[in-house]
Amino acid sequence: MKRGRKKSQEGRTLEGHTLYVRAVALKTIRVWDVASGECRMTLEGHTRGVNAVALTPDGHTAVSASNDQTLRVWDVDNSSFVAVYPLEAA
Repeated sequence: MKRGRKKSQEGRTLEGHTLYVRAVALKTIRVWDVASGECRMTLEGHTRGVNAVALTPDGHTAVSASNDQTLRVWDVDNSSFVAVYPLEAA
C-alpha cells in the first residue's frame, strides 16, 4: 500500500490529510505522519479501550469515543486534551 493514501472499505480514496489517526482497542490514540509513517504523538486519557476516532477536515482536532462511555476532544497541534463529554446509556 502506498503511504499517504488510504482506501476506505467502500473503495474511496481519502486525500488531503497529512495526518492519520487510529484507534485499536487500547486506551490511547496515536497520530501518524502520513508522509514519514512515524508516530507524531500518543494521546492518553481514556480509561477503557478506544473504539472510534475521527479527525476534523482541517486536521487540527481529533474526537475519540471509548468504552469508558466518553467522547474526548483533542488539539492535535498541541498534543493536548480539550474536553470530555460523558455518553449516556441508551
